[in-house]
Amino acid sequence: MKNISVITTIMFLCASFVEAQQLNVIQVKGNRAIVEVQTGEKLKVGESYAVGKVDGEVSLDPVAAGKGSRNYLVGLSLVLSNTKADTAGAQSNILIDTTASFGWNKKQYEYGPIVSLRYTKTGSTSTDTTFGIGGFGTYNFQPNIIGTDLIFSGDADFTYNSISSETLGIKSSSNSMEMNVGPFAKWYGISDDHCIRGGVVFAWEKASGGGNSVTTTGVKAVVGISTYF
Repeated sequence: MKNISVITTIMFLCASFVEAQQLNVIQVKGNRAIVEVQTGEKLKVGESYAVGKVDGEVSLDPVAAGKGSRNYLVGLSLVLSNTKADTAGAQSNILIDTTASFGWNKKQYEYGPIVSLRYTKTGSTSTDTTFGIGGFGTYNFQPNIIGTDLIFSGDADFTYNSISSETLGIKSSSNSMEMNVGPFAKWYGISDDHCIRGGVVFAWEKASGGGNSVTTTGVKAVVGISTYF
């Protein structure tokens, strides 16, 4: 069935259209297949069709030219977190973190570069502005292909960050390494090309500056949206 998305020869086509269709594979050779469509609209040679399931039966939806490949992605994520450093007297930090990504979708795997911008304020005495650059990797438990609307995955990302800080009017700079790992879900309820992505990750960050090193750990809730093309 995996080769049905590339259909070059169609036999026994029926004229009436219904949403759910039944396909019988007659012959498979390489990435070509001869199939029998028992019910459904007449298919057209050269057109692309998204193959999915409706009530347990195969459904076909025409895909516009240049749409629906899911070969590449552009994403934007929002992170809300509550973390605490491993130093005496440290305060909890609440932050908002935005991350933009571009990637390649290899169906079972996705990967690519990311950039992030974060602003943190601790109490009324300290602010941090952080710019980061790095990469991400995703393992999809279901192949990310047209027709699959809900995909669960394991995600990880790593960034190198440049940090500008101001505490009681005194400015300083530092850098850090950051890693986030956790389970995610992608839901294509908007369309076959757009998904809402959400997950919960374990976060680790090690910051260095002024001869000191501070490690921060915690849990983050991540929500974002991605466009595939």
